[in-house]
Amino acid sequence: MTTTELRNIAASGGGFIIDCSRKTATELRNIAAAGAAHGATVIMVNIGRKTPTELRNIAAVSPGNVIFDLR
Repeated sequence: MTTTELRNIAASGGGFIIDCSRKTATELRNIAAAGAAHGATVIMVNIGRKTPTELRNIAAVSPGNVIFDLR
């Protein structure tokens, strides 16, 4: 799915698991932010190439609603 489609789903309150290997930190932050108002939970997997700072910035836009799979 495109970033816009995922943002629309999150903005509607839908939660999902997303493979982050092909998304930029900015795209992931925008997806998380879209779901913040409705408490949409977004589980992010394959985040190995994102820095701790990028992960903090993503989490900050939707506190408590973003879950990172650190395996």
